[in-house]
Amino acid sequence: MQKYELMCVFDPKLTGDSGTTAMVEAILKENGAVDVNREDLGVKRLAYVIRKRNEGKYVLYRFSIDTQAIAVLRKEFGIKEGLLRHLIIRQEA
Repeated sequence: MQKYELMCVFDPKLTGDSGTTAMVEAILKENGAVDVNREDLGVKRLAYVIRKRNEGKYVLYRFSIDTQAIAVLRKEFGIKEGLLRHLIIRQEA
């Protein structure tokens, strides 16, 4: 298992208290992620407009998962409505 970081930018108007963040955590655990840690970075102004939004809620996840599951995660995160952008990066050991 490799360690990864996932940075998500959510639509601040669609993010309830924990609805979208809970959805991301559920997808991670469903695909075999362990040691999932979440760090809320707050609402920040975007560098450019994404889907008619000027701001986004940033959340950073750290987790361990098998390398084969990353492609499935990218596919699932790409079709989620409240998720404006995401980026998955492998951490150095």
